[in-house]
Amino acid sequence: MGLDLVDPEVDFVSLNRSLGVETHRITGATDLDARLETAISGSVPVTHSRHLTSSESVR
Repeated sequence: MGLDLVDPEVDFVSLNRSLGVETHRITGATDLDARLETAISGSVPVTHSRHLTSSESVR
């Protein structure tokens, strides 16, 4: 059993927000730094989503 995350693409940001979780889409390294600072200083749980392309490797 598996889950195809490509077709249709799952929008995890919208999914998390629909469940009441503060969520941000990360577009690059500078965006990540700013979002992490905000999340660490906040008082509620926060998730971040970063879409990886097929050319980016995950190790």
